[in-house]
Amino acid sequence: MARFLEFHGIFPRITEDNLPTNSATVANDVNLRSGRVEPWRERLALAEAPESALTMHQHGCCYYTWDTCVSVAEYLPDYNSMFLTGRRGYPERAVFGDNCSLTYYRLGVPKPAGTPSVSSASENAIGRSEVNDQRTMTGRSYCVTYVNSFGEESAPGNPSRVISVCDGDTVVITGLPSAPSSEYGVRYLRLYRSASVMNSDSGGTKRATENDTPASWFMIAELPVGTESYADSTKELDLGWALQTDDYREPPADLRQMTYLRGTGVLAGVTTNMVHFSEPYQPWNWMRKSDLTLPYNIVHAVSFGAYLYVTTTANPYVIDMTKGCQEQCTPVDDVNISLPDIACGYAHSAVATPFGCVYVSKDGLALIKPDAQVDLLTKAYFSTEDWAKIRPETIRLTYWRGYIVFVSDKASFMLEVDPSLYGDDTGAKAGNLTTFSDSPVDLIGSANDELLMMDSGFIWQWNAGNTWRRYHWESRPFDFNSLSSPNSVKLILRKGSTYFTIISADSDQQQLWGGVITDSRPHRIGRLGRHWFYKLGLDGTGVVESAYVNNSYGELNGKV
Repeated sequence: MARFLEFHGIFPRITEDNLPTNSATVANDVNLRSGRVEPWRERLALAEAPESALTMHQHGCCYYTWDTCVSVAEYLPDYNSMFLTGRRGYPERAVFGDNCSLTYYRLGVPKPAGTPSVSSASENAIGRSEVNDQRTMTGRSYCVTYVNSFGEESAPGNPSRVISVCDGDTVVITGLPSAPSSEYGVRYLRLYRSASVMNSDSGGTKRATENDTPASWFMIAELPVGTESYADSTKELDLGWALQTDDYREPPADLRQMTYLRGTGVLAGVTTNMVHFSEPYQPWNWMRKSDLTLPYNIVHAVSFGAYLYVTTTANPYVIDMTKGCQEQCTPVDDVNISLPDIACGYAHSAVATPFGCVYVSKDGLALIKPDAQVDLLTKAYFSTEDWAKIRPETIRLTYWRGYIVFVSDKASFMLEVDPSLYGDDTGAKAGNLTTFSDSPVDLIGSANDELLMMDSGFIWQWNAGNTWRRYHWESRPFDFNSLSSPNSVKLILRKGSTYFTIISADSDQQQLWGGVITDSRPHRIGRLGRHWFYKLGLDGTGVVESAYVNNSYGELNGKV
């Protein structure tokens, strides 16, 4: 008797004759998490998507698509924004609006160009009796910053020359910078003035020079962008707050792979071989002191919590941001072998999971754990040669409820990597690998723990439709010692019906018998002829608890 007390997935690297007990030669569109053969539901269409779309994202009840490879970082809710790279040639802030609209701004605030000019009537009167009185001439300089519509401020532009005037005298500042490109959303100029840089000596008033260095800058006015000049007569006692943005920097224009390090207020992104970080809770400010240079070109950067995983054309890295990154970011690299990321052409070809980062290597799906240890998740299923056949460089993938779901231009797979969390108490612990029939161009795990796919002009939710999807499962070969052939089949059905087939496992793979089973009674089958090996096939939407194939109907009827 051939008994199938559990149903497992496929092992492409193992020949059919050597497959483990209860393994399959085919397991398509089938849910094996519980150890039973169960159907998935069909997909549910959620929203239309352009045929040209390559990337999608869900925020609340809104679905967004782009025709480029876009990386999205969901930030703190009170910012009402998400941050992204890949839509344009620079990083962006997308502000949520009504009816799922987005308003895009270039991320960061640029440093103003040019140098303001200063003049004062009192400067030209130095040495004349009407100004050479008890007042002290001091030196000052002026600089300008930009402020965008979010109140975010840039680094200051070039300072003006140092001008010598008395406190309260009027200084006219001209040549104020015009607005930068409109995508920045700059609305205001802030004008700052230096504190005193010189004092009078016993011999009288000393003229300030360009070699004098201001110690601090203090705000005197906020002006609408486009203002061309300003007359300053503010006394030193009335100066505003000190300039805080001396070393602020907008993010690099070629930033990509934007991600948010949850709980830190920090955004991260990469350029060719550098990792960049925003200052905590200052998403527009990416200071140079936090830049980290790696010895290899970077392919992906993804985060889970405060861990940042960076894959490269050689070694992978793990950066633990719980230790902070204000003085120095130190990547952890305990992988003693080169494990290049070979993915190309898709935004979602690496994913962070609760147990580490999964990405595509030439040998299989690689898992980099938080402690920088490495594992090949697919090594039991694919040899390097088998892996190459599915074109792994085209893989896009995501994590969903204990599965790594990965799709290449050749095939689509679901790999169970965490059955213990989501399976029931009687569930199998086989780490099943199955295939499915869809070929999405993009797929993501949503914020509400749903699997979303995009293809055929729609965004779909997996396993959410009103009808069941028909599965197909075929067993490993079994035999009856060539002495007889099967004459009866019994399926223990929990619900529904299933079409069973008995297949010759000889070279012809011929279907020998088939029929619909709707109950758990044994069923006779006709003469099959003499074959060395057979396979059991199950097609349908019923839930099959176990299956038995025998050459004795009486034995099935009486003992099983």
